Amino acid sequence: MKMLSAMLFAAFVPLATAQAALIDMDSPLGSNTAVLDTSTNLEWLKLSATAGQTPDQIFAQTVSGGLLEGYRYATANELTCGLLGPQLRGGGCVSTGGLRDVDVALAFMERFGKAFDRIGLFQPTFLEGSIPQVYGESWHATQLIDILLIDVDTQVANLQPTRPADHWLVHQVPEPSTVLLLLAGLLGVAAASPCRLPRAGKRSTAGPGI
Repeated sequence: MKMLSAMLFAAFVPLATAQAALIDMDSPLGSNTAVLDTSTNLEWLKLSATAGQTPDQIFAQTVSGGLLEGYRYATANELTCGLLGPQLRGGGCVSTGGLRDVDVALAFMERFGKAFDRIGLFQPTFLEGSIPQVYGESWHATQLIDILLIDVDTQVANLQPTRPADHWLVHQVPEPSTVLLLLAGLLGVAAASPCRLPRAGKRSTAGPGI
């Protein structure tokens, strides 16, 4: 029974641990230019990888055959609720307001290449007969005497195709098969368990019966 419990535990460990990590990845733009969020299987391009490019330049690269084929602008929910909320507040969504843990926010900014007072674009919308719009976020820092305050503000604005900006781009990574995860867990248990050979039966030293 104990062996079965250990096997089940090991089998589900990959499922649990695969829901909390940010892992630096390579992308078509170079080494360590993307971050994989294992809780959503979204691969995020770091803002520093596309800094200074215009929306027109981004759209040209995300078409079929382009350098960033497979990437797209993140939706508002993916960014504010799927990435910013869990990473900066431990849950919920971050679309506007102050960030509680400044050290965590600064570490996040450094990792993704986020800068203060610079617009980061996501979820553009194109409605026929209307000016294209896009969500944009900006982070602002206020230094008081002995404390740093960080505020985030997200607004909808007209998309300016030729204006340089930061870009929140994502790529959906296929989710590993649950069966493969279970198999990996079972193999881990098997590798950790000592190999025991069956005991040979005792030989009788007595002579043949009379």
